Amino acid sequence: MLTVKNKAEKLVLSMHGIENDPDYYMSIDNAKKCALVAIDEILGMVDEESLYFDYWSEVKEEIQKF
Repeated sequence: MLTVKNKAEKLVLSMHGIENDPDYYMSIDNAKKCALVAIDEILGMVDEESLYFDYWSEVKEEIQKF
């Protein structure tokens, strides 16, 4: 599993350039918003007592600092 910081960066950057697709581009601000929506969806499906919940919560915090 990637570190929290690495996962946050990977999510935002993949949304930003959708894995370097030359026909698709999104601003960093919009990429952050999309990544946060995706994480909220994940958090909605994970038990709050789970280690995954903690991990994804930390990734969300890291994205907000990005």
